[in-house]
Amino acid sequence: MASMNKKKRGINDELASMVKQKYQISADANREAHQRALDCLKQMKGTLFDSLVDEGYEQYKDVQMNITHPIVMGFKAMLSEILDPIMSQPFTLEPTPIVELPPDVAQRLRDAVRNRLPELVQLAGGDQSKLANIIDEFTSATKQYEFESAQRSAERMTKSVRDKLVQADFEKEFNDWLYNFVVYPMAIIKGPIYVVDSKRKWGTFGLTFTDEVVMKVKNISPFDFFPAPKAKDPHTCPYVIERMRVHAGQLVDMSASDDGYDSESIDLALDDYDSFIIPYSVGNSEDAPDSDPEISSVCSSDDGYYDLLIYYGRIRGKALAMYGVQVEDERRFYEAEVWVLGDFVIKATLNPNDKGRRPFEVKAFSSTTGEMWGKSPVEIIRDSQRQCTVAGRALARNMEFSSAPIGEVLARNVLGEDDPQELYPMMLRAVSATQGGQNVYRFYSVPSLANELMAVYDKFYRVGFDLLGIPPLAFGDTTGSATLGRTSGGVAMVMNQASKAVKQTMASVEREITKPLIQKFVDEEMIFNSDTSVRGDVEVQVNGVRSLAEREAKEGSLEWALQSLAPFAQGVQISPEVIMRLVREIFEQRGIDTTGLPSFDMLDAVRSDLSDQAGADPTAGGASPTAQLDGRSQVAINQIEGN
Repeated sequence: MASMNKKKRGINDELASMVKQKYQISADANREAHQRALDCLKQMKGTLFDSLVDEGYEQYKDVQMNITHPIVMGFKAMLSEILDPIMSQPFTLEPTPIVELPPDVAQRLRDAVRNRLPELVQLAGGDQSKLANIIDEFTSATKQYEFESAQRSAERMTKSVRDKLVQADFEKEFNDWLYNFVVYPMAIIKGPIYVVDSKRKWGTFGLTFTDEVVMKVKNISPFDFFPAPKAKDPHTCPYVIERMRVHAGQLVDMSASDDGYDSESIDLALDDYDSFIIPYSVGNSEDAPDSDPEISSVCSSDDGYYDLLIYYGRIRGKALAMYGVQVEDERRFYEAEVWVLGDFVIKATLNPNDKGRRPFEVKAFSSTTGEMWGKSPVEIIRDSQRQCTVAGRALARNMEFSSAPIGEVLARNVLGEDDPQELYPMMLRAVSATQGGQNVYRFYSVPSLANELMAVYDKFYRVGFDLLGIPPLAFGDTTGSATLGRTSGGVAMVMNQASKAVKQTMASVEREITKPLIQKFVDEEMIFNSDTSVRGDVEVQVNGVRSLAEREAKEGSLEWALQSLAPFAQGVQISPEVIMRLVREIFEQRGIDTTGLPSFDMLDAVRSDLSDQAGADPTAGGASPTAQLDGRSQVAINQIEGN
């Protein structure tokens, strides 16, 4: 180790050794889970079942029949349309119900009542109960005013938070997190975290770039996440460790910053290590997962990349105090962050979260009670993928054998010096007689099993959708949906019924990931935003899945009404206006441009005015509203009655 004073070196060694020891324990405890994650990655790439090839037929290893990738990526796209916090914005900020007035407002109300008490007593006529009612009305009006003010603050806060989410790259990181969510046994997202980022600004001197501290979120690879053994969630377990890969330039920036990094330790580490890469706990050099695809190819040959271990957990106050961290009681344990590079502690600080929560939110597609790691869609459809791969390889072998006849030859009976196995069309061979009159050349045909094997493939392809609870109809495949796939109402019915389990999963993502993450951004705005007009007691309400269900139900009802009434529009039973109103509303529900369709707002307003002018005689100038049309037009009835 490079030069460091004896006292600091001892403290450094103690903390660094503790973190590395905890990391090794966590790596061993999570090895099976990481192996499962690696298998999921291989399955997405189509290489998991390379070993399912008989000896001598290795050429069929490349026949993968990969159904996992299209199914899972289609599923991810469907989730993204509903859960994306930027594009879909499936959240609102709502003020909490005001049960008690703020102290300053309550004091002003009391002062106002005290100053106007004689006037209020006179207004109540000396009746104490009436006076109490008047004061209650004042209080209710004040609470209503405060609530409306809080609503306006919530609206302004919504715009501010959405802007912060855009700056935090939330859309990109959340999209990457959704990929991990549908592929791996657990998906992890980190944030908000504070980083220095270059911001574009337009001013007097044109476009400039300035460094600012901004909030960010980051999708974390499951291969870089090491919770403590038997952890149930990242906040209550003894500790979690994150492995972060950085380059030398980032370390230099850390050393120059005032964000709690130990510049001396960083400089010594850069002197001691040209690079420091911690190997993956699963796989080998050929199939190790790519934690960061952009630099994975250079880490093996170039210097300048370093793996950090970041420990989030409880540490005794005495150890923190020795490192220079201020604590109230050295006997207590405190939530802390410790950053370790090799043998050097480059940062040690208390957890900045007041509630002691760590900056991670985790979620598994199919959760297992009492465990952080669950089961992913890739694992759920693995049996279907295995059967499809086996059927595809069997089909390739069968097609090769059945595409041409297989023959045998009695070589000793073929005359001449040419190769008896060489045959071509219109060829004549001189042969000698055989015993028993056998043919010198005999040919056999291998029956084609293409239809049977394709039926197996198709069957298990659809089983994959069934296992996930998603109909193939969701991706535009109407095969097997009979007449249901021919009408929009039938499609809506199938989708609404078949995706209930998926909707429950999406609702849990909103509840356990989207809501707490956005609430963190709201809390940060409450504390640090200098604009007091955005501050208020607001809570995040997620409504993406609920809005989807309501929209689907309304669209289904509108489409049912349109299909039910359309046959009657051919005659005179149903006015074309009714049909056009339904068409316009369906278009508006689905976000389709209604340019060119008639707008009924003006027509309804005119009718309302005419109705008001008619007064007590609504039938003036027209037929009785109770007249029976009997399938005839009103014009025909008037002519008949006039005659």
